Amino acid sequence: MSKSYIEAGMYTATIDKMELTEDAQGREVVTWHLTVVGGSHDGETLQKRFYTDYEKAREFLKKELRLLGLDIKNAKDYEARKEETYGKRVEIEVVINDEGYPVCYLKGLASSKPKTNRKNKSYSW
Repeated sequence: MSKSYIEAGMYTATIDKMELTEDAQGREVVTWHLTVVGGSHDGETLQKRFYTDYEKAREFLKKELRLLGLDIKNAKDYEARKEETYGKRVEIEVVINDEGYPVCYLKGLASSKPKTNRKNKSYSW
């Protein structure tokens, strides 16, 4: 994976897809594929991963899915309902970790309208 050029901060993104796979070490991982909407990083893609072999990661995944309106109990439930999240607009906070990679934290659903940059807004009077 290459390092991202996205800066730390708050972003609006859409959820493109979610998948449950195994990594090269055989660990079960849920990956969210996100695309930034608006701003200087419009169209940049990010991935958010949960290593679900660990109870703490499973609980964090369930917490973030609840922020999206899904009450998920297990992997079977997740697989059956994950597509309900596709296309949803979310607010994320990006933090750059010690290795220089972005870590995304879901803050909740975004409003249906993109945010307007007040500095560039034109007024009619």
